[in-house]
Amino acid sequence: MKHTMRLILVLFLIASSSCESFTGFSCEDTAKTIAPAPDREYEASVYERDCGATTDFSTIVNLHLVGEDRTNQNGIVFVAKGQKEVQITWLANRKVNIICKDCSSVDIFRNETSWGDVTVSYGESGN
Repeated sequence: MKHTMRLILVLFLIASSSCESFTGFSCEDTAKTIAPAPDREYEASVYERDCGATTDFSTIVNLHLVGEDRTNQNGIVFVAKGQKEVQITWLANRKVNIICKDCSSVDIFRNETSWGDVTVSYGESGN
């Protein structure tokens, strides 16, 4: 009986780990835009994240050093629910403006105003 329970547990763990789509742990990121800062030290990456049929898409803006992983969780400064049109404009080497043309306030989950030494602004004016 003890061996049967262990076997069932092992089979369950194997099945769970090999079926990411059924466990909900698998997400797919699709790059939309990469905008380098004027001095080319930083980049702003816009991508869409799809985590399966039970969740909506997310539109994400990530700031990172050129050559770093654009999906690094530490660089996420903007997240909106759904597939949104996002425009990135670098106003200076350390100042970026993010415009989400079709976002409403209820769509936005995160909108940081800084990341490291970079200032982040939102909207048409860049203020």
